Amino acid sequence: MSTWKNAPQIHICLDGQNRTLTDKVAGLEEERMFAWFDGACEPVNPGGTASFGVIVKGENGTVLLREHGVVSKGKAMSNNVAEYAGVLHVLKYLSSRPPGRVMIHGDSNLVINQLSGKWRVRKGLYLAIAVKTTALLAHLRGLGWQISFCWIPREQNEECDALSKKIGNTPDSMERFK
Repeated sequence: MSTWKNAPQIHICLDGQNRTLTDKVAGLEEERMFAWFDGACEPVNPGGTASFGVIVKGENGTVLLREHGVVSKGKAMSNNVAEYAGVLHVLKYLSSRPPGRVMIHGDSNLVINQLSGKWRVRKGLYLAIAVKTTALLAHLRGLGWQISFCWIPREQNEECDALSKKIGNTPDSMERFK
């Protein structure tokens, strides 16, 4: 007989508000993580330098990943490309770990709604990286990952926003996304 006193917690997102509820499923052993991403394209969007920032934390708040990188520069870059590059970086990190649960937070309505299946991926500079991201997402889910997405206001994503804008002295990391 199991008790609910020490039951695992589930983190959910409702209208940008993060909540924690008691998980009523006894015996869950998978790792739970929380991730945040952001992207920027500066000094102009589109056509500037696209960069991203990401953070992944364990359930206990331990920082597992805190990185930023430059996607590329030029007319093929946009803020949406940068946002997708951030999510793709998180998913590639997850692919190196055993399956678990992750709630991925971001302030891009486009990316969150497309990866949640609410909006279709159509056209734009981000199309190629969106296709790559959705393919990796499907692969990870096939391996047993439980991945969900949560839109948050920009004010709740300040740390990743700052990381995404740290492009000075950052090597071009486009190779990660090929």
